[in-house]
Amino acid sequence: YYNGWPAEYANADLAAKLGDFKLTATAGEFTATATVKLFAVNVTELSLGAEELVMYVGEEYVMQYVIGPEDANIKDVKWDVMTGDAVSVDQNGKVKALKAGKATVRLQSMDSFNLTGPAPVSTCVVTVLQKTPEAVTVEKTAYTVKLGESLQLPAPVVTPEDANMYNHEVEWSVVSAGTGDVNFT
Repeated sequence: YYNGWPAEYANADLAAKLGDFKLTATAGEFTATATVKLFAVNVTELSLGAEELVMYVGEEYVMQYVIGPEDANIKDVKWDVMTGDAVSVDQNGKVKALKAGKATVRLQSMDSFNLTGPAPVSTCVVTVLQKTPEAVTVEKTAYTVKLGESLQLPAPVVTPEDANMYNHEVEWSVVSAGTGDVNFT
């Protein structure tokens, strides 16, 4: 009964050792040999949960993927942004929408045993949109202030709530000033 690898196969660089090797059993003047084929199960499937994705500036999304076969030796992957600068992606597949535009996120298999061709790659085109305000409301629609005094108005409410986070400043203007001067600070 043989249990274990020959010492020369114990290192981490098994890709260079793929192929046949011989085991020899010796008992006195008798020997027997067996050929063992060392092989790796290559990654042959790599797919993202979506080929296209729409996000809004400021959002984050963790991409899902499938890698196979299940018994592949090396299931490590590498994420990067292949084209565009509208998003960033970390090595856990978390995509952050940075600015309006398009980008292509790439997922690559790091299967170094794959001797039959390039390791599988999958991509997703991400379109990032800018949220824009849909409505602006004020707490009250009428105020009274004595000449020479000041009035501090509460901030208007912008909907959707997170729209003003993305470069949409509320601007005040005077529609009808009557006879007095109105200054905004």
